[in-house]
Amino acid sequence: MQFTKAEEYGMLGVLFLSEKEVGSITPLSEIAEAKEIPEKFLAKIFQSLSRASIVRSHRGVRGGFSY
Repeated sequence: MQFTKAEEYGMLGVLFLSEKEVGSITPLSEIAEAKEIPEKFLAKIFQSLSRASIVRSHRGVRGGFSY
């Protein structure tokens, strides 16, 4: 089975979040750096995942994403 880059990066990002403590907020930059994914591309992917209620987005200085 083949996945698009967006699908692959989305799964890698969600898997990275799943390794964290439930409810802990992880900055997008940390996810992008750890998985070697372009941050701007990952931001678009995570925006879609947030709209689909797969991840939660958190705004502000200490913002990021949680699972």
